[in-house]
Formats: sequence, C-alpha cells, structure tokens
Amino acid sequence: MPAHEPNPLREARVGLVTMCLVLGVSAVLIVLCNINWSSRRTYRVGFRVNQDATGIEPGTPVTLGGLTWGHVLNVSNGDIASDGSVANAMKNAPAGSTRGTLVEFDLDSRIELHDGAKVARSATILGGNVQLQVVDTGLMRSGPGGLPTKTRGLLGEGAVVVATEANSGFTALVGP
Repeated sequence: MPAHEPNPLREARVGLVTMCLVLGVSAVLIVLCNINWSSRRTYRVGFRVNQDATGIEPGTPVTLGGLTWGHVLNVSNGDIASDGSVANAMKNAPAGSTRGTLVEFDLDSRIELHDGAKVARSATILGGNVQLQVVDTGLMRSGPGGLPTKTRGLLGEGAVVVATEANSGFTALVGP
C-alpha cells in the first residue's frame, strides 16, 4: 500500500464542496423558516364594544395594500379606560363605552404610521380569512401634485390607533 501523500487540489475541492453544501442548506432553512431580518415596531389598536373584533387572535396577519407586513401579538378584552394612553385614544367613544378589545400587533419598521392612521378588521363575507388591515397610514395628501407629505407626527412604539371600519369593495371602486 502506498503511503498517504497530501494532494492540495483534492483538499481544495473537498473544502469547496463542503462550503457549498453548508451555504445551500443555510439558504434552504432561511427560505423554509421564513426568517425576516427587518426590524419591527409594535402598535396597539383599540376596538370599542360596538365594533367587531371577532376572529382576531395571535398570529392574525396585518396587511397594507394586500401584502402582509406584520402579525397580531396579543389580544386582550377588558376595561379600555384603565390604561391612560388607551383612554386618550378612545376619547371620541360614546359615553359608557369604556370596555372593548385591545389588540397588540407588530409592523415592519419600513411602514411608518402617523397620528391619523386607520386600522380595521376585515374578513370575507362568511367571516373567514380575518386580518387587520392598515387602511390609511395617516400621511397628509396635500403636497404638490397630490403627493403624500409628512406633515403629521409619527406614532411612537406602542402607540394606540383607534379601530375604524374597513373599506368596502364599493368604496375601493368608486372612491370615498
């Protein structure tokens, strides 16, 4: 039997094949596990008692323009007025409407919500496919040529948005 003689070309090939396998397996895991590397912001939306919040649970998608940009983290029912920031956000609520549902959700940090933002619950006619829909990010549309301008203040981390009604298909076709 011949003695083992080192072969640099063979060792380089084995190293290259091993590195390609590791990178390939890593890429497949990132795609299959749907790893998102972008940072996220957390917001809350308050649904009054007379608003429909059924079907919203942790993991429910949050969409903007038909694309998923976040997910619901936590849903809690109870006295909305017990939290000062929620009470301030619910100041337009009718008298005696201090109970409701508070939904905490995260949103991709590339989506900026302003103080006029509108978030609604939307679902199919039979109540399936429930999602939170960012109807309006709160940008003023008074710029030159109708372009959005950032004249309103940004909502900070953990800010509360009052729930609104989802746009109907008729509104989307005809306009407000």
